[in-house]
Amino acid sequence: MNMQLKSRVLLIIIFLLALAPMLLAFWFAQNPEYLGKPTAHGQLLTPAHPIERTQLIGADAFAREHITQLHGRWVLLHLVRGDTCGPTCLESLHKSKQLRLMMNKDLSRIRRAALLIDRNTQPHNWPEDPLVLKLLAAPELKAQLAKLPIPQQADSLVVLDPLTNLIMWYEEDFDPYQVRDDLKKLLSVSQIG
Repeated sequence: MNMQLKSRVLLIIIFLLALAPMLLAFWFAQNPEYLGKPTAHGQLLTPAHPIERTQLIGADAFAREHITQLHGRWVLLHLVRGDTCGPTCLESLHKSKQLRLMMNKDLSRIRRAALLIDRNTQPHNWPEDPLVLKLLAAPELKAQLAKLPIPQQADSLVVLDPLTNLIMWYEEDFDPYQVRDDLKKLLSVSQIG
């Protein structure tokens, strides 16, 4: 009888050990605040928003000639609103230049572009930077961007994956070190771009 009791206790313990992870998972699903902060510094766009490559139009001769550099690469896409690239926009472009340099061995996997939402924006007034492509948004893309949970009044930085999905965005005063951390995570798990 003593052996039978030990067997039953052991069986109950094994059953409870098998049940514990499921109960714990259910509890965390009901109380996600105990899981901690998300690891991404930017705002994830869930689901990712696919765009067509044809919706990105070169704003000047240089961009039209080199727009194919964006294909199959990660793109730091500056959404420029208004009729010119002001001081905040210029600072954002400078930060993304430094950010790209911080990526070290992944530097070749990343490109930078400025998407001019307003077609009246004058890209020729900007400082010369051969590593940033100045693009215009096709009307369909402009309408699609207006539906995203991105601030519509201010400039922002959007990460475009190699399959042309908008996946993450940052405020115009983003911290380049935080963006670098997010990009390193993305690039380390990505088999494309």
